[in-house]
Amino acid sequence: MNIEQITNECLVEMFRRVGLEYSIEQINEYAKDTGAEWFQSKTWSTEEEDAFRDWMDAHLRTKTRWTARQRSREIGMFLFMCGWKSEN
Repeated sequence: MNIEQITNECLVEMFRRVGLEYSIEQINEYAKDTGAEWFQSKTWSTEEEDAFRDWMDAHLRTKTRWTARQRSREIGMFLFMCGWKSEN
């Protein structure tokens, strides 16, 4: 599995966690329709973000051979670039 497929799976899960059951094609349309700051259109709590971070770590553990440090860095970058706004 390549990194694009893994990223798409993570995006689908991230959308699901805020109540949007979207395919990757729908996510691409959502981003196009919403504009460059599409990731600012929804919010989640710190607890929801932490739960997603745990899910993503477990997901990456099964899909890659990355170390815990590599996974943590990639999750941080993913959330920084694509994560929803935090309520806090």
